[in-house]
Amino acid sequence: MDSHTERLVRESLVGVLAGDDPDKGLAEMGWAELVGESPEATALLFLEQGRACRSTAAAGDLLVEVLRDHEIAVPADAVVAFPRQGPGGPLALRQPGAEGVVTYLDGRLVSAGRVGAEPLEALDQDLVLWEVVLGEVETIAEGAPALQAWQHAWNAAALGVAAELRGLAEAMLEAAVTHVTDRMQYGRALGSFQSVRHSLADVLVGVRSAARVEEAAAEAAGGPDETVAAEAAWCLAVGTHAAAATAAMQVCGGMGLTWEHSLHRYVRRGFALEALLGSRQQAMTRVGAALLDRPAVPRFPGL
Repeated sequence: MDSHTERLVRESLVGVLAGDDPDKGLAEMGWAELVGESPEATALLFLEQGRACRSTAAAGDLLVEVLRDHEIAVPADAVVAFPRQGPGGPLALRQPGAEGVVTYLDGRLVSAGRVGAEPLEALDQDLVLWEVVLGEVETIAEGAPALQAWQHAWNAAALGVAAELRGLAEAMLEAAVTHVTDRMQYGRALGSFQSVRHSLADVLVGVRSAARVEEAAAEAAGGPDETVAAEAAWCLAVGTHAAAATAAMQVCGGMGLTWEHSLHRYVRRGFALEALLGSRQQAMTRVGAALLDRPAVPRFPGL
């Protein structure tokens, strides 16, 4: 995607996400066809989704598309749910309908119709996660094909969530910069103090580093390093969001902790998204084990 096209897509997405019904807006702009032609557009959607702190059905649609690319017979209008590592049923980003859900369970990809689902009382009240209660399930793939398809789907979700977390971090950084530029202390703008500048500069470095790793992970898709690159990008994005939240809340002071300030929305959304894909610590352990198991550390394209 050239820079002119990227700018046009970004402007269109900003307008759609500012509307009352982002999913309807995406459909009207022909999003399904655009995503199929340009993975870069998918990353832009999740990035702007994070910056706007809005949610759409794009993540679920992306997972369905990946599974179908691996010839998995996903029922029409089914919702893909993420298995939980702890107690409780799988998590879905939207309420399952009559076609039920598809999820990975005990080494199988299974389909379950007419499932029960309860909204979770999550940290982010604007992002509803549905806990699915599985009843009778039908196996649609098992063994190596099921694992491979689900791993590719998880990798795609990890890159999407990584981009969204980076968008949230960018929004928090912008809010913090605006605050320290406008607020005065001892006759000077807060942003003129070196400790404040260094703190926010560290966040900017983290955001730009996360962007480069996401680009490298996208280029590694389809290759032997796809999974380790996707997990590395997701882990770095989680850490980048946490660092941005810490710095922004510190420099914004008591005002940043109020309900009226926008900062808390980006903080809560990021922590809710982090929980969707499991433990960052376990993912970091898997990345480390994968790298130590090789004679040389792989160099991802672009890094």
